[in-house]
Amino acid sequence: MIPLTVFITAFSLGIAWFKDLPDVEGDKNHQIGTLAVKIGQSTAFILGATVVSLGYGFMIWWGYYFGFGLAYVAYHIVALLVFGGLLYRVKLNQTLSLKRFYMSYWILFFLEYFSFFLLYLK
Repeated sequence: MIPLTVFITAFSLGIAWFKDLPDVEGDKNHQIGTLAVKIGQSTAFILGATVVSLGYGFMIWWGYYFGFGLAYVAYHIVALLVFGGLLYRVKLNQTLSLKRFYMSYWILFFLEYFSFFLLYLK
């Protein structure tokens, strides 16, 4: 439960921060104090990417350290690489790109629950 709790917390922060990236101007105009408005779109994106990447790193470390098995560790390495690819492709100045990133991010979120079935493949 500890790794899932830590990871889902990090991922949830990413969800909260990434969801506001496509509409920073609208949030500013309506005086909605989102993180992206307060610290800037780019900084909020980098902060979210860092927190989520650290979450994946934690899962890789935890899986290796506690012997969760090769499938579990490999899954998280691949997921981190996919997340990195999503980060690389996103264009912060294009709303459609940000929306695609966010929807793909949700897929990674749901796949995380699948990863716990890999614990049985030790």
